[in-house]
Amino acid sequence: NAQLAQDSGKLALLSPISGTVSGIEERNGKYFIHLFTDEKSVITYVKESEWHDIEAGQGVKNYSTHRDGVVEGSILSKIQVPANESKWLTTYEQFEQKMDEPVYEVQIQLVEQLESLPFAANLNSVITTNQAENAVQINSKWLLNRSENIAEVYTLTSDGRIARKPVTVPFDLKQHAILS
Repeated sequence: NAQLAQDSGKLALLSPISGTVSGIEERNGKYFIHLFTDEKSVITYVKESEWHDIEAGQGVKNYSTHRDGVVEGSILSKIQVPANESKWLTTYEQFEQKMDEPVYEVQIQLVEQLESLPFAANLNSVITTNQAENAVQINSKWLLNRSENIAEVYTLTSDGRIARKPVTVPFDLKQHAILS
């Protein structure tokens, strides 16, 4: 049987979350304390048309005016309900041109913790949705007999002859096919 005692003259806040108090609010005689956790993550928003391409674990490169270089991260989660009123969405809307379709919240976990960044710092996040190793890009019109991820292209053999060669097409990027 243990008991904790504290001098009532010293104000203290005990919390299972290590962080910074961002605000204290009183509603109906009850007090609510809002905390920013010390473990920082990034919240961004994607359009509905982009939401389907986002998956947990995808790589993200984050850029900030507060520091040099890239801060690596990955998608932690994506919300299935369109974002509505929040202070983070309001801040995001200041930087977005025009939102003509619903946006969805995406949370990014950073590889390294950024103690030097202030809370609500603006980061530009680039989410990698398609990736191919040892790939080349060609005009999509140059593909022959295309069926889903397989096609053929004309190549020159080592003896200078034209030959058809099968290729893998993992994805398209605008009017170009990516070959691996």
